[in-house]
Amino acid sequence: MTLENLLASVDKNESDISLSTLFALACVLENVPFINGSPLNTFVPGLIDLAIKRNSLIMEMASRVGRQK
Repeated sequence: MTLENLLASVDKNESDISLSTLFALACVLENVPFINGSPLNTFVPGLIDLAIKRNSLIMEMASRVGRQK
């Protein structure tokens, strides 16, 4: 998804954008670091492009949820 498509989807209030992508977009726009610990595909290409342009820190890390043996 390009940046233009992402922003257009947000403007249209489309439901196909994950909440973690919306949170990440808000952080990039506000220049607040965003660390994604969910297994969702948060960082679409347009969001990555915007983060680079705005010199914003975004990070994805694998985390395990639930009881571990």
